[in-house]
Parts: sequence; structure tokens; C-alpha cells
Amino acid sequence: MIGAQSFLFLALVASQFASGATDPLILRVGNIAYTVDPNTLGIDARVDGAAPLAVMPPLHEFARVTVVPDGAGWRWIDVEGRVITLSTESNALHLTISGAAGSSLAWSMPGVASGTWLVPDGEGIAYKADDPFWRAKFRNEDCLAGTSRLSFPAWSYLEGTRAVTYALVDGLESNLCLHDNAGVQARLTHDFVAGAETLDLLFAVRPADLLAPALFYRQMLKERGQFKSFAEKAVPKLPRLFGAPQAYVWGDGRDVSFLDQVQALGIHHIVLSYDQNPRTQSHLVGPGYLAKADKLGYLAGPYEAFDNAQPMETAEGPYAIWNEELYPAGCLRDAHGKIVAGFGNLGCEMSSEATARHPQAPSPASRYASHLRDGVSELFLDVDAFGEFYDDYSPDHPMTKSQDRANRLARMAMAIDRFHLVLGSENVTAWSAGVTHYSDGTAPRTSPKTKMAAAARSIAEPRGTQVMPSV
Repeated sequence: MIGAQSFLFLALVASQFASGATDPLILRVGNIAYTVDPNTLGIDARVDGAAPLAVMPPLHEFARVTVVPDGAGWRWIDVEGRVITLSTESNALHLTISGAAGSSLAWSMPGVASGTWLVPDGEGIAYKADDPFWRAKFRNEDCLAGTSRLSFPAWSYLEGTRAVTYALVDGLESNLCLHDNAGVQARLTHDFVAGAETLDLLFAVRPADLLAPALFYRQMLKERGQFKSFAEKAVPKLPRLFGAPQAYVWGDGRDVSFLDQVQALGIHHIVLSYDQNPRTQSHLVGPGYLAKADKLGYLAGPYEAFDNAQPMETAEGPYAIWNEELYPAGCLRDAHGKIVAGFGNLGCEMSSEATARHPQAPSPASRYASHLRDGVSELFLDVDAFGEFYDDYSPDHPMTKSQDRANRLARMAMAIDRFHLVLGSENVTAWSAGVTHYSDGTAPRTSPKTKMAAAARSIAEPRGTQVMPSV
């Protein structure tokens, strides 16, 4: 939404652009005047008339373009044939770039020698640009994906009394890349593909604050009607989650007597998660265990995953067993038509589109229902929330990364909305926060495969309990 002050200013200067002139565009947001060169996409900001502050350097070489009014803003086509729109939204500058399928964009942030990058890597890290440790860390460029490595797709550069914040409306196919070049520098990359045809960016200049990116991103979600509170994700037993540690239990930790030991320690809230394989485990969590856990006010439920399929005779766990209609027919296929191997080369990666097209059992819904009949109150669904998506080239269930994300969102939401389970998943980030209650593994620079391997090793131990924090 454009502010009244910005609208009045644009109305006064509209006539000079109707003829196709390419002078800089000036958009005002409160006491900030943003100057945008439509020829190069260089962006500066002046706060209260002070010296210009670099927001974005030129993206490409100078070339004359034709700018036309577009609603309350402007529209033009750049030298690469990309469609650009510019306007203001609330207290920010709003820019979109739409590119041809298969093309990409790489846009450097302003070069810096000092100051601090505030990046939501895991729980958030402040990278001081001239710090020798961080410079060495980023000697080789490291790219953080907007749906996985970034907990939410917004970051800030803080220096002196100002924080320049950059926010992506959608992080799909976008990366924030950090590298050293006389200081920690940053650049934004984006691949224009189906479901991510447009790079949608917001820029804001605010007073310095270590929480600048988080505060701005939260504000953006609220103003766009996309913020989802815990109250909106409520299920009857959700209050049991608050203040609860999470324990993965194996061995005799899955015996009913273990629950008496937990109670004797004075623990009133706990999340008890487990994995079990009838072929190899002597202790299995059954309805009696779940009923007692529920009576004690605890949350308890299994490890579940929908992304892997293995032969029934040798599957390492129930979650990898589908039926002959889905395995191997439901496996992901790459661009060459080859089946994509599963984690650890076990079975295959199961296509979320294949399972979405197979509503009868076995399906995510049938598994949720089965767990509920056993007395489960919570469930940890591995991988789904991490933010790594796939294209599927199978002619029977073709899928883009965007559709993969939509499928995962739908089946996570189903656990809450239809089956009223408390739901956790792996490394929950902004795109999946609305359909989950807690996150495992929200930490900087830890790949999902590493965490899965560690979890597998823990589960394989003969007895005991592994306690992990819930977020």
C-alpha cells in the first residue's frame, strides 16, 4: 500500500515520465527519500535530507529505458528483458523483478568495510564485516537459501545509527551469499523458475537495532495478513508444549516404568518422541505407554517421515513402507528419468506429488489416523519443514519445487487442522512456521542429512534417553 505522501509526490512528477524519460525516480516514505535509477537499478536513500545512503548498487550497465505509471507506482523493462515494478508499501520501498524461465540474477549488496550484517542463520548471527574470524570464515563464498538456511528471508546491514533492511516476500529460489573481499560482503541471487518467476523485495531504512530484520519481517507479515499466531494453530493439547523439554527415547525409555521415573523427577511437561522398528527393537511404544503419558499430562508420539520409500522386506522403519502402488512408482525422477536415491542410498526419495495423488491408504492422512488411534498426542515429522524442495520429472506425477512446497504445507497443516496433533518438524523456517508448533535442529550451518544421521545413531543405541531442546 502506498502512503499518501508518496502518492502525492508521484502524482506531481508523473508527467515527466509519461514521455519515456529515464531520470531517477524519487519515492518518499515518511522522512526517507529513495532515489532509484531505472536504467541501472541503483538505489540510494536520504534520511531527513542527509547525505545519500547506498541501499543497492547498480545491477547492470546504463541503458535508456521507458518508465510508465503502474497503479500507484512505476513499471519498465530493463536491458535484460526483465519486468520491473516499483512502489512503496507501508514504510518500505517495494521492488519486483520478473524474469524469463531458466534465467537468473545476481545482485551485490553495497560494498562495506565495517559495520555488521545481521543474518537469521539458525537463531541469528551478527557478522562484523571487518572481523578477522568472519572474514576467514567466508574466504569461500557461502550461500544461505531463503527457505532453509535463512530462518526467515530478511537481513540487515547495521552501521552507526542506521540499519538497512532487505526482505524477500518469498524466499523460494533465492539465496543470500556471503564472501570476503576486504570485509564480509553480501549478494543476492535468484533463479527464475516455475513458481518463483518474480523476485519480490522490500527495502527499509530504520534506526539501528540488533533485531531489525526480525522486527521488519514480522511487521511485513502482519500487514500482509500472513502472520499466524500460536492461537491460530491451537489444538487441545498444545498448552502441554510450553516449557517442555523434548526427549527422544529408546530402549527401556519406552517402558511404562520410565514414565514413573520422569514423574518422580517432578517433570510436569515433556515431549516424548520415539522411533521403533519391530524387526530390531525389543522395546516398542504401545497404546498403554501412550495412555499413561497422556494421563500424566505429557506429549508423546513417533518419528514420522513421508519422504522415503524402501522395499517392505528390508525397510529400516515403518515410515519407509508404502505399497506396491507407490513403491517404486512414486519415486522421484530426475531430469534424465532416473530414480532419485533416498538418504544413505536407501530406497528412493518419495515424491510428495505421488502421495498427494494417492489419497487412499497408505497416505499421510492414513498414517496420522493410525497414530491417533494408538493414542498419540504429538508427532515429529522429519524433513518436511526444512525447505529443500524437488522437481519431479516422472510423467506420472510431474512436480515443480513450488508444488513440492505446497504439498508439504498441505500435509503438515492436515496434522494440525484435521487430526489436532501437536506437530514438530526439522529446522522450521518462515515458510513452514504457520503449519508447525515446534522445531528441532534450528541451528546455524547444520545440514538436514547430518542431523538425520545423528538421530539415526542415537535411535540405534540399546537403551537410554536423548534430551534435546524444543523451539
